[in-house]
Amino acid sequence: MSDEVAIVTKAKENIIFAMSALSEFQRREMSQAKHNLIHKCSFNGKPCDIDKDFAIISDPTFGNCFTFNHNRSDFKSSLRAGPMYGLRVMLYVNASDYLPTSEAVGVRLTIHDKDEFPFPDTFGYSAPTGYISSFGMRMVTLTITVILP
Repeated sequence: MSDEVAIVTKAKENIIFAMSALSEFQRREMSQAKHNLIHKCSFNGKPCDIDKDFAIISDPTFGNCFTFNHNRSDFKSSLRAGPMYGLRVMLYVNASDYLPTSEAVGVRLTIHDKDEFPFPDTFGYSAPTGYISSFGMRMVTLTITVILP
């Protein structure tokens, strides 16, 4: 195999297969810890509790992923619009820990329901390092009416 793109693709596949052979604990230990990544956080103008407000999910491609507002009994919502009232995080992305197969340095954000598994590779937004990134979201509710004959 001499095609550079094919070599990198094959290497990525091999990494995913190798990671899937490890235990959940081993995969989490090999990826970035919550407090190493998330340095500061606020939601709706109030500081977050990083330990309580973020749940860890192990993704085969991205490693440790952290879901905010995961707890149904402690649901967080904001009635105000604008960047001061949404989720604000300061993240430390240790670029020296990235593998040579990484295409970019940064983070991947996914908006998902609490009961859904996130798929950041398919339904995600990229935020590069060294910049302030802002994403505006609005919930849309669709009502489908089925008329049967």
